[in-house]
Amino acid sequence: MDGQTDGWMDRQMVGWTDRWMDGFEWMDSIIRRTFVYLDKKMLVQLYTSLVRPILEYGNVIWSPHLQSHIKQLEGVQHHATKMLSSLADMPYEQRLEELKLPSLAYRRMRGDVIEMFKYCQGEYSVHKKPFNLYSEVQSHSGTRDHGFKVKKEKNNSAIRSRFFGNRVVNIWNALPADIVNATSLNSFKNMIDKHWKPYHYIEDIRTIHTESVVLGFVVLFVRTF
Repeated sequence: MDGQTDGWMDRQMVGWTDRWMDGFEWMDSIIRRTFVYLDKKMLVQLYTSLVRPILEYGNVIWSPHLQSHIKQLEGVQHHATKMLSSLADMPYEQRLEELKLPSLAYRRMRGDVIEMFKYCQGEYSVHKKPFNLYSEVQSHSGTRDHGFKVKKEKNNSAIRSRFFGNRVVNIWNALPADIVNATSLNSFKNMIDKHWKPYHYIEDIRTIHTESVVLGFVVLFVRTF
C-alpha cells in the first residue's frame, strides 16, 4: 500500500509541476503586457506575491524528493529571474544573488526547521500527533548540544521516510543550541539565515542538506572544545 501511495504522490507531483509551469507562463505574459518597465525590485515584488506562494503551497506536508520534480519546480524560478534582460545571461545562482532571492530548495529547508521550532516551542496545540507526522521530541538536558533533539522514526516505508517528522531530523539536530533556543520566532529566522548564509542561493537540495549538517556538527565541535 505504501508503494502504491508513494507512486500516486509522485504522479500527482508531475501534474502539479505541469500546472505550475502553465500558471507561470500565463502570469509571465500578463506581467509583460502590463508593465512596460520592469526593474529588480518590481520583479521580486511581483514574483514573491503572485507566483512563489503557489510554488510553496503545502511544502511541509509533502516536499518534492525526485530530482526531476525539484528541477522542474525550480525551473519556474529560473524563468522568472530571466525576465530582466540585464540578468538573462547570468548563471541561475548569480541571478538569485543579484535579486536577493533565495532558491526554492533553500526555502523548503528553512521552512522545515521553522515549523520544527514552532512545534518545539509549543506554538501548536497538538495533543495527539496526527498520523505520526512528528517524530518524538526528546529532552537531552545536560548534553553538549541543544535540548530539543528529534528522534527519527524507524520505518521500512519510503514514503514515511520523506514525511516532515523524518526528513527534518538531521538538519534540525545539527543546529547549534543558541539558534534552537532563540527567544522568538523572528529571532530564530534571523539566526537561521545568518547561520546558513552560504546556502541561500544554492539550487541543489542534496548539497544544502549535506553541507548544512556537516557545518552544524563542525560548529558544535568548535564550541565544545
